[in-house]
Amino acid sequence: MLVDRYQIRLPEPTSTGVTINIPIDMTFQLVDQSDIIKRDFVKNEVEAAINPIFDYEKVRFEPARNVSANFAVQVPNVSYELNFLDSSAIPPDYYQGLENGVLVDRTHYGQIGFTNDDIKFRKNGLVKSILRLEFYDTDILTNQRLLFFLTLRPKVTVNDVSPPNTTSPYVQSYSANSKTVRFDLTDTSSNRFGNSEGYNIYSYKDEVGINLPKEVYMRAIFNNAKTGIRTRFMTEYNTPNIAWPIDDFMSKIFTKYVLHKTVLGYYYEIDTSYSANVQTPSIFNSNTYVVKLYETAVI
Repeated sequence: MLVDRYQIRLPEPTSTGVTINIPIDMTFQLVDQSDIIKRDFVKNEVEAAINPIFDYEKVRFEPARNVSANFAVQVPNVSYELNFLDSSAIPPDYYQGLENGVLVDRTHYGQIGFTNDDIKFRKNGLVKSILRLEFYDTDILTNQRLLFFLTLRPKVTVNDVSPPNTTSPYVQSYSANSKTVRFDLTDTSSNRFGNSEGYNIYSYKDEVGINLPKEVYMRAIFNNAKTGIRTRFMTEYNTPNIAWPIDDFMSKIFTKYVLHKTVLGYYYEIDTSYSANVQTPSIFNSNTYVVKLYETAVI
């Protein structure tokens, strides 16, 4: 073992001994503490100075029902129906009648300012209009954070082009009064002619774990590029001349979605117990989520 050697000179050559007094109470000094300083101080301070690393990779959540840790039934279609108020503060066609036992309450593009030419020639007033679905981390307006949003645009499909009552099979009609304000989304892997924009939800993968679902809350806004009107929607119809208690009004703004991670993949469900505007896939409608949205009516 290597140690430091010290020589002590005696005061006189004839001396046979010497006494060295070493005090018991010695002042503490940092001697040979470099390893501890590097381990407990320098390393910690370096780590504190470096920004944390976040995983910004997103994954695709597909619509499904009956989701559990190792089971899910994928839903191939999702539809959003918009219902606007007319001059009498009633959604157009609200009392139109029953269709397969369901009350028809749909709005047509002709009732919100669009013409047949807008549909036929796909003018900017139509194609630049958007339905924006905003997703928040909570339904408390005073303490919420916008997580992400989806932008849906009107599409003119073959279903919108129908031959009129004429003998000519080559004449087609594009009627703004027959095209409903409805966004039909589908899985294009099984239907290549469909519209998949907004069908899937994209979110950070590290925020959802197996058996640890994440709840998000959606609020819808429609921007009409033809009229310049921006319309907010809620989950239930209400006339402007009927004042709701503020708590009832606030509870009807959002639609709740639940993001799941299973051993099979990533899925999302639309919660029907939170709001009454969601038609879930059932025996009669096993392939489509239908979300009905109503123009916000305020006094």
